[in-house]
Amino acid sequence: MWFVLGWMLLACREGEIPEFGVYSPERALVGDEQTSVQGLTLLRVEATTFRMGSPETENGRQPHPESDQNVESSETPFVVTLTEDFYLSSTEVTRGLWFDYADDDQLGDANCVDDDCPIQFISWNMAVGFTNYLSQREGLVACYDCIGSGRDIQCTVKDQFQGEGIYRCAGFRLPTEAEWELAARAGSTSALWTPNGGGELPTGIPFDCGDHLLSDGTRLGTLAWFCGVTDQAQPVGLLEPNGFGFYDLHGNVWEWTHDRFDFYPLDATTNHVGTGYEEHTLRGGRWGNEPYAMRAAKRIQSESDFWDGNYGFRVAIRATSIDQQ
Repeated sequence: MWFVLGWMLLACREGEIPEFGVYSPERALVGDEQTSVQGLTLLRVEATTFRMGSPETENGRQPHPESDQNVESSETPFVVTLTEDFYLSSTEVTRGLWFDYADDDQLGDANCVDDDCPIQFISWNMAVGFTNYLSQREGLVACYDCIGSGRDIQCTVKDQFQGEGIYRCAGFRLPTEAEWELAARAGSTSALWTPNGGGELPTGIPFDCGDHLLSDGTRLGTLAWFCGVTDQAQPVGLLEPNGFGFYDLHGNVWEWTHDRFDFYPLDATTNHVGTGYEEHTLRGGRWGNEPYAMRAAKRIQSESDFWDGNYGFRVAIRATSIDQQ
């Protein structure tokens, strides 16, 4: 059963491919479509064409001096077209929602333990297992095949939904990287969305834990939970939402996406899905990261069965699945 609370359309109009750092207000129109399912508020995002990744000159794209992850080689910009509208949860999945699904709290020593805190210590397998649970509750086809339960659950994408086929799955799932980045950018082409249209990290601060001002004058700590403003994860929805109405896409906990990690293509792509490596990608940064990890283009990857206190997720579903209810 779908419980419709109201409507707030989050539209990103298709048009000319934007250049980095140039903001076009008509690409971030906020309308009036939202819905609530199983305690999750879902916001609709319209299909569009946009540019993923980051320019070589973006501050914070340089490899972290203490990291073995190659930042520069995995953010090569390219144009992607999404052809399906989708819904995405307005916040990360919370502990309160998770423990409606899982009986026991054996998820490590979470540092934020209220019901409205993001669930932590989650593997990719555990996250997609939760999306299958939502699909089952709503009578929808599951997008993943899973065996086992708890920490031992093992999941794979169903054969018919491999690659771009995931966009055709009617059930709940993790967002693709393209969907996640479209929602995080909210019409902006800068490193981070801001109320002024977007901001960049000033030179010299990407790896420094201060609550810095972005290039447009916005204080980063008003948009993201990161090491400059907190020493732990925080309850969801406390900071300012972005232009599409989403909370905490920058900071708090890293968020699993559907995609396997892969290097971006050089050519324009329709309905992009990473399929290259065994590891899956995470987005958004976490409470303990420096500003560089808050950027919309930042990516990391991890094994599907690896769980960490900094890993959480949010859920997506194609819009037609809700429209037909």
